Amino acid sequence: MGLCSQCQSFSHPSFYENALKPGGKLESIVLAQTGEDLAAAAATCTLCALFYEGLLHDSQRYGPGSNGPLRANHILLKPKIDPFGLSFPETAAEGIALFGFTLTTTETASGAALRCIVRLHAEGSRRWILTSV
Repeated sequence: MGLCSQCQSFSHPSFYENALKPGGKLESIVLAQTGEDLAAAAATCTLCALFYEGLLHDSQRYGPGSNGPLRANHILLKPKIDPFGLSFPETAAEGIALFGFTLTTTETASGAALRCIVRLHAEGSRRWILTSV
């Protein structure tokens, strides 16, 4: 499985540029209009699948009756910026966190807020490791 065209367009310099400027703001983009759109993209895109799994995992805190990200509108994505390293406490031996994403949305039926953080790491001989928290 590869990456969809939207996920291929995320690049560290362009996506993070404004957030890294002094006084810059973390601008969100709409990753998907609906949870169903994200689920469809997750079938063919590794990163969308990780985003969907992260939101699905977060929805479980509302109980088994939650519709999770499938019934969500406007799934927003923004860069995960931590200039002090507090969000990425891993040591070099555990993997170096390069950058990450924060996703937020609201489940339409219940109004429950869903959120997940996805981190991209480089570790050992592997080029990328994707994790969701």
